[in-house]
Amino acid sequence: MKAIGVNCRDRFSADDFTFVATVLTESGEPSPALAELLTDPAARDVALDSDRLFQRLVDAPQPLPVSPRLYFYVLARHGLPEFDRAISDYIANVLAGFLDQQRLHALPGHPELQTGYLVDMLAALAELHGEAAFVTRAHVGSYTLFMAGVFPDHLRYREWVRGAPGISFYEDVGSTSYRLASDHRQARREGLDEVFRTIGDRFTTVREGLNTVADRFLHLDSSEGSFGA
Repeated sequence: MKAIGVNCRDRFSADDFTFVATVLTESGEPSPALAELLTDPAARDVALDSDRLFQRLVDAPQPLPVSPRLYFYVLARHGLPEFDRAISDYIANVLAGFLDQQRLHALPGHPELQTGYLVDMLAALAELHGEAAFVTRAHVGSYTLFMAGVFPDHLRYREWVRGAPGISFYEDVGSTSYRLASDHRQARREGLDEVFRTIGDRFTTVREGLNTVADRFLHLDSSEGSFGA
């Protein structure tokens, strides 16, 4: 079992790189060739920070031939400029991974256990130990960040109408989950300790930046009954 990692940029498709190279070439300015984007991580990262690329992605009137990971990574880089690339990479993986609601609500390693409620995840976590506890704790962190970052209005509605846990509860659980996960040896092995520690320490700031990204650029369905609390 593995937690969502910082490998988004290593999983871009061939169409992603072709699109990036084409957009930058159209600018008329010197830009990395496609071969350089594919082989030089430094050139790739600089290209992905291009304002022109960002504008093309958000201004396009029709769907573009790019993967969700590329789209979410570029949005995260521009929506959370005070954080480093590893944070944007991780957030892009969270957003892309949780487009699948089955993954969103299934506990890692236990796809048969479907839950739409954070309290149920915490109850299951209390029974786990070792690596299983680490992966589930990381999942709880990702889940709280996704829900509070992308669907804050949905959480506020459920809190007001049903008395469900509100955003402050998600922030507390998410922050604690990431901090505890950052101290696990598995986090160090997977290169996630610094990412988890940063998000744990600054969960509210990350959440608010993701709120801005979601409000401006994302149009995901949060219809009643689709998400739990």
